[in-house]
Amino acid sequence: MNSSIKVLFRSTDWIFLAEAVVTLTLGIITFRSLDRTKPKLSAANVIAKSSMFVIVAALGTGLIGFHTFDTYRSIEGLFQSYTVNANDYNIYKQWFREHNAAIGADTPYRGIAKGKNVLIVQIEALQSFVINKSIDGQIITPNLNELAKESLYFDHFYHQNAQGRTSDAEFTVKASLQPLAAGSVYIRFPKNDYEALPSILKRNGYDTAAFHAFRAGFWNRNVMYRNIGYNRFYSASDFVYDEKKERIGWGLNDIGF
Repeated sequence: MNSSIKVLFRSTDWIFLAEAVVTLTLGIITFRSLDRTKPKLSAANVIAKSSMFVIVAALGTGLIGFHTFDTYRSIEGLFQSYTVNANDYNIYKQWFREHNAAIGADTPYRGIAKGKNVLIVQIEALQSFVINKSIDGQIITPNLNELAKESLYFDHFYHQNAQGRTSDAEFTVKASLQPLAAGSVYIRFPKNDYEALPSILKRNGYDTAAFHAFRAGFWNRNVMYRNIGYNRFYSASDFVYDEKKERIGWGLNDIGF
């Protein structure tokens, strides 16, 4: 029996056996690092759970296989070239001419906000069903309800997020373009030329700034924001606050912000 088992093993099998031991050890350490005294969305817990996902994926392919695939996926876009033939280019150009003519037509709302401040507040994971709703007599979104009464309110607005998650939502709103099917535009194509809202506002004499009380490099915002036209980006390092009292999950709470 012993000799038959030895026959089944090759010298390279010990590498994969070592992988399994290391992966399982990391899994145990990661699971124990979950802090059950903190909110489920705390940075520590999110990182730990993300690590567990990577570990599960690694168990299926092996550490070498997983890292090989992940590396390939990360650099794939660097070597891809995208070309548009003349016929397609003319079709797109014609569409933009017709589209620009349509949106350039006079309407009762044209120029209604000229010279006004432009504020975009992006709220993570908020859906429209909570607007104008109450729980046990407590209004859920009192300020948003009041804004909706004196604004053009579009309640049939649906997210177009893919793997870029929050960055996809930002990109779609600011550049009026669909996100990528794989990866994040902010990370894969942060230096492309975009006709984005901040740039348009700058050309019309506005000063532009973005505020996000988390690390500047998260989702590559510090690079992308400059490219799409923000003059200044205020991130976590620009805010002074009590970590114990004013921090919730990944960053500064709403009142402190």
